[in-house]
Amino acid sequence: MARCLSLEVASHHITANTIAPGYIHNEFLARIYPDEEIERMYQSIPYPRKGMPQDIANIALFMCSDEGEYVMGEPMALYRVCSKSL
Repeated sequence: MARCLSLEVASHHITANTIAPGYIHNEFLARIYPDEEIERMYQSIPYPRKGMPQDIANIALFMCSDEGEYVMGEPMALYRVCSKSL
């Protein structure tokens, strides 16, 4: 979707990207899943710390900034592809 949209709007100096956050530690996750299930999810990620909402905000801020203006049509997958099962 982001790639198709970016082709449509690129000539107007507009970028279109998506963020696919994966497991992000937050209150919503804690309300839905028991602690054991959350820990099992995080054990599948080799990086030693949990993703936090601020991590997603930082990616969004980068993509909206002048520094991110050349990123176009990208699905930004965070943690999702870093599974130990790969």
